[in-house]
Amino acid sequence: MHARFRHSLLLRGASRTTPRAAAGAPATSRAPRRSTLCCTGHLARTRATETAQDATPPVTDTHTDPIDPPESTHGAAPARQRPWLLRPIFGFFGELRDDMRSNNGVGKLEWRDAVTFIAIAVLLTVFYYYCRPGYFRFGLHQKVADIIGLSRKHEYYGLLPYAYWAVMSVLMRMLVPCLLIWFVFRERARDYGYRLVGVTNHAFAYLLMFTVMIPIVYLVSLSSSFQSKYPFYDNAILGWDHFVLYQLCYGIQFVALESFFRGFIIFALFKRFGYYALFIMAVPYCMIHFGKPVAETFGAIIAGLLLGYLALKSRSWFYGAMLHWSIGITMDLFAIVQKGGFKH
Repeated sequence: MHARFRHSLLLRGASRTTPRAAAGAPATSRAPRRSTLCCTGHLARTRATETAQDATPPVTDTHTDPIDPPESTHGAAPARQRPWLLRPIFGFFGELRDDMRSNNGVGKLEWRDAVTFIAIAVLLTVFYYYCRPGYFRFGLHQKVADIIGLSRKHEYYGLLPYAYWAVMSVLMRMLVPCLLIWFVFRERARDYGYRLVGVTNHAFAYLLMFTVMIPIVYLVSLSSSFQSKYPFYDNAILGWDHFVLYQLCYGIQFVALESFFRGFIIFALFKRFGYYALFIMAVPYCMIHFGKPVAETFGAIIAGLLLGYLALKSRSWFYGAMLHWSIGITMDLFAIVQKGGFKH
């Protein structure tokens, strides 16, 4: 009895032995088989869950409003939507903002480029409406004449609009650009061609241009449209005193014009666009000749490009101003000659 009882206890102990304790022995007990099945089932369920997660498409943010980015709603009130009437407006400005940032992949727009283009547009507009002789005649002529003591019958009364033209040219086309260069760009004006002495290697080109222009101007002066346009100051034909005083005002205007187009515009845009800045400058320069004889307007395109290139090479617009003034004097003289010469 005792022997059989011991043998029964030994069999029960063997059946409860773990797989690690019974390594190398055949797995005949139920406990190890049940554990193996449980582990296998758990592994299968885990793999099925992972497969289902991989098959689920990723959640993407479908918010496309460029103005209102998506906001978290955890613990917060629902986001307030803009009125439907304003959504197109905010959408437009959001699109504009994104386009200006990307610039169609061409390159980032620098702040100084934007300032330069805006300044050019504003100065051209202000000058056209408020700085030319026509505005002075109809708004300020008599008031200024009364202040300085000139009557309508004074011989130089008609010269005042051109003096105003010269003064405003210096202010709007020279002084304001210089202020931008000094206080906005923080650069030297001489780096924008504001120097009397520059590189003289291309001085012969200016002389050649003047020589070529003399016969061209003479041929153009034979036309009635040219004679009716020049000189701008009708009393310049009265005598040399009127002619010289007018040419002083005319020359100051030319100096200011060259400083603006072949100085500020060319040198400011050259820093970003290189020599392509010449073509940008040629557009507004041609447009300021609208209303003049058509040959002169087309010629302004070629002359503007040549003078702009020479200004960059000589690092000064002053030589171009002297050339421009010399051609202006020649045009007025030829026009007066075609009209019969000076009256006195």
